[in-house]
Amino acid sequence: MVWKRWSRGVAIAAWAAFTIAWFLPTVYAKAEFSLRLSGWKAFLAAGTVAWDDGKTEFEWLRVLSLVGMLSNVLVLISPWMLLRYARVPRWFAIGIAAAFAVNLAWLAAIKATDLRVGYWLWIGSMGALAVIAILRRGGLRRAAAVRESKTFP
Repeated sequence: MVWKRWSRGVAIAAWAAFTIAWFLPTVYAKAEFSLRLSGWKAFLAAGTVAWDDGKTEFEWLRVLSLVGMLSNVLVLISPWMLLRYARVPRWFAIGIAAAFAVNLAWLAAIKATDLRVGYWLWIGSMGALAVIAILRRGGLRRAAAVRESKTFP
C-alpha cells in the first residue's frame, strides 16, 4: 500500500528530526545576558519554569512550559502508536495535534528571530507526526464520506 510506505517514511524522517533537534540550538536571546540553549537544555529550562515555586512573570508561560515538556512524551511513544496500530487511538491523534498547536505559542513567547533550527525541527517533526496520526485515524476519509452521504444540504 502506497500510503503505508509514505507515512512510514515521513514518520521516520520526523523521528530523526526530533532526535537531532535535541542537540541543535533552539533559542538565542540577547538581553541582559546571552541565552543560548540546545534542545535538551531548553527542555530542562522549561522544567525549571514549570515547577518554579516563585511566581513567573507570565502565568501562561508556566503552562506552556509544562505542555512543551509533556508533548515530548507523545512524540516518544509515537513510534509504538503509529507502527502498532493501523488506526491510531483517538486520544493520541488529538493529543499530538493539540501539542503541536499549543507549542506554536512559543512564537508569541519568544521572538521568531530568536528561535533557531532546533525549535523548527522539533515543532516540524511534531506537526508531521500529528498529520500522520490524523490521517491514520481516518480523518480525511471520514470527512469525504460525510460529504458524499448527502446528509448535509
